[in-house]
Amino acid sequence: MSQAPRRPEIRALTALRWLAAVGVVVYHYGGEALNGAPAPVVTLFGNSFVVLTFFFLLSGFVLGQGYLDEAGLMNASPRRYLRARLARIFPVYAATWLLSAPFAVKGLAPADAALQGVLSLAMVQAWFPRYALAWNSPAWSMAAELFFYAGFPLLAPRLARVRGGAVYAAIGLCWLAALAAPAAYLAGAPIPLDLVKYQPILHLPSFAAGVLFSRVARAQAGRIARLPALAIDAFLLACAALLFVDYGAAGLLVHNGAFLPLIGLMMLVLHRDTWVTKALSIGPLHFLGSASYAFYLLQHPLVCAWSHFFGQRFFAGYLALLTLASLVLYRGFEEPLRRALQKGMIETRAICSNIQPIANTHVATEPPKRNTVR
Repeated sequence: MSQAPRRPEIRALTALRWLAAVGVVVYHYGGEALNGAPAPVVTLFGNSFVVLTFFFLLSGFVLGQGYLDEAGLMNASPRRYLRARLARIFPVYAATWLLSAPFAVKGLAPADAALQGVLSLAMVQAWFPRYALAWNSPAWSMAAELFFYAGFPLLAPRLARVRGGAVYAAIGLCWLAALAAPAAYLAGAPIPLDLVKYQPILHLPSFAAGVLFSRVARAQAGRIARLPALAIDAFLLACAALLFVDYGAAGLLVHNGAFLPLIGLMMLVLHRDTWVTKALSIGPLHFLGSASYAFYLLQHPLVCAWSHFFGQRFFAGYLALLTLASLVLYRGFEEPLRRALQKGMIETRAICSNIQPIANTHVATEPPKRNTVR
């Protein structure tokens, strides 16, 4: 199965990953730093949980762009695809798991510490509401991502059967499915809040919608290319303005996908050259976006270490240190190790492809029969 040509990176999307991660960090740990800040600023960072939908939908969109052909089918073998994804996510995940260990085990009984450590390292903690935030609390979303990655080869051919206008209907169904659990909770259903927030299967609709939006991006590329740049900028700025609205209890709907259609539409147009997308595509923002995964997973162990020395003071210093540490981890560990792992996979395939069956190494009086096993 041949690999399709690599599609150009959408630089504005890469930059948005870092801005989204910064919003999450401020939402998690910047409460005291926001004391006395203007109300719109407090509301902006208070709505940062919307990036959860952004990250899950983005994962589906990127995988759809990179691993699906024009018919919506996988263009790489499942084994090759899964190895590439693990090479992408696990090294930094394991490194930050180790960095979190001294803080995670503090005060825990040995058995509970071992259980939390195993669940977290195996990236399955989000399936157990009690332990969803164990060890490295933001890493629960990576347990969901691993579930999405593992299910993608099974999900892709089923979504490929959805064609034409039915794709838009399927996106609408994903939206409704994403909102079902939080809506039921707000209506008084006896559902644990932690399950609504962290259960991976409840976030699968956002990922599936991202895959479907990648199909729309291909099918409607011509129409998207003809959209006026000013209209795109107005749409992107209007989406940003929604983050300054206080949604109160309805924030749980925002957490689980209320903005799913808008985020998907943003991904369709961010590759265009407009004032907004050009501003997002500048070199420093793109570089920071490339390190956003390390930035996201480092936030918890680093804030634990920072709090040991400074408490909740000097939050700006913590953000600066987190940014520097994530860039170092990205350039010095994540990127080189991923390249080495991918190179090892390529070399292994090359070696295996050159190994001849033993029977074919013997001198024969007639040509060997063609091996038809695939």
